[in-house]
Amino acid sequence: MEAAFGSGGTFPAVLWRHVLPNSLGPVIALAALQFGAAILAISTLGFLGYGAEPPTPEWGLLISEGRNYLATSWWLTTLPGAVVVAVVLAAGRISRSIGKERA
Repeated sequence: MEAAFGSGGTFPAVLWRHVLPNSLGPVIALAALQFGAAILAISTLGFLGYGAEPPTPEWGLLISEGRNYLATSWWLTTLPGAVVVAVVLAAGRISRSIGKERA
């Protein structure tokens, strides 16, 4: 940045040509990682009963309501749980691949 300013670059030009391209990859990777963490947190709150009201479909609520029928209908709990795990792992995998691609 010092060299870009020293060669006559203005602040917006230095920001656009040097800072933004170097910081875009880590920011996108962090956003993908935080997306997976947010899905997990929302599902946990829904499972504990602090999420949306019961008519609203939510992964944590689906898992929680399926607990009552676990002995007879195991898929009511297993499938939403597997979807939550798959989405969180996919977001982590996407984040890791973006981070390695930019490094």
